[in-house]
Amino acid sequence: MILKTDNEITKYVNKSFNRSTKYLFPLIYDKECKFTTNYLLYNKNTTYDMVNIYINDNNLINKNKYDKCLFCLIKVSNIDDKSFTNFYTNLKFHKNYIEQYSVDYGLIMLVFQLEDEDWNIVNNVINGKYSKLPSEYKEIFRPNIPTINCLFNVMTKSKLLKSEIENDLAVQLHDDAELDDIPYLIDEIFCYM
Repeated sequence: MILKTDNEITKYVNKSFNRSTKYLFPLIYDKECKFTTNYLLYNKNTTYDMVNIYINDNNLINKNKYDKCLFCLIKVSNIDDKSFTNFYTNLKFHKNYIEQYSVDYGLIMLVFQLEDEDWNIVNNVINGKYSKLPSEYKEIFRPNIPTINCLFNVMTKSKLLKSEIENDLAVQLHDDAELDDIPYLIDEIFCYM
């Protein structure tokens, strides 16, 4: 494996969250393994941090082995840190976790296998059909404090959000228009080499 320079790693890791991370994280949230999934979502310490979730890894040779998987890239600065070792120990109990592999120095990919019904959610997101997601899945995104620009409003085609987009872009959207862009696959498929 070719090691990247620190600047290249920092540039890659500091990217903003892609749509897979924003919309699909609940698919790897395991109620039975809260420690692990809460740390992926909320942990912002210097030891490890989630970079993004991907629907595929272009660097893999045997892609068939990873059918219907989500790939969660994490940056680890200290593999011996107690919070990381606790996280990694608990990860093995996650119901969808199947394996991990090293991507580069300080970057680890966690692989989660999904059920068919969950993969249907992935397909809707990748095709930009946010309003077609199951109602119970949309409810996960309902904010405690109402805001116009939230994922829940995208999924439910909020009239307020639609009006704001129309005003901002000076366009008239069709009633069946989705309120977020279709994901750009270049951002949703991991390609590091």
